[in-house]
Amino acid sequence: MTPEQEFHAKHTRLTGVLEEVGADAVVLDTEGAISWLLAGARVHISLAGAPILRAVVHRDGVSVGVFTNELARIRDEELAPLAALLDAGTVSLHELPWHADVDDVVGDCRRPPAGRWSGRRGRPSSSER
Repeated sequence: MTPEQEFHAKHTRLTGVLEEVGADAVVLDTEGAISWLLAGARVHISLAGAPILRAVVHRDGVSVGVFTNELARIRDEELAPLAALLDAGTVSLHELPWHADVDDVVGDCRRPPAGRWSGRRGRPSSSER
């Protein structure tokens, strides 16, 4: 299975969950969940550190929020196996200021029309409060 096929299979599973719970999107915010979806991408700087990006999964694809100082590395190194999906817009990168809260990506990404997000651990993200 290619990385693109792996991504599509996992995205299909996640959109099935969205349908099941009636949500428009889900925010992945743990290293394991993000790496699982993005074909093994390293999404942290330090093994002891938190992920430096968030993935907002919606029916049309995935919006990835990443700090400006890590954007090129994430795109060129970690997401290289998914380059075709980046080119097609299925996976989109949203640049965040280096000093911002990575959870601000929820507000920066295109909000689905219904505005119903499934946030972290069932709670609204900081931008939804």
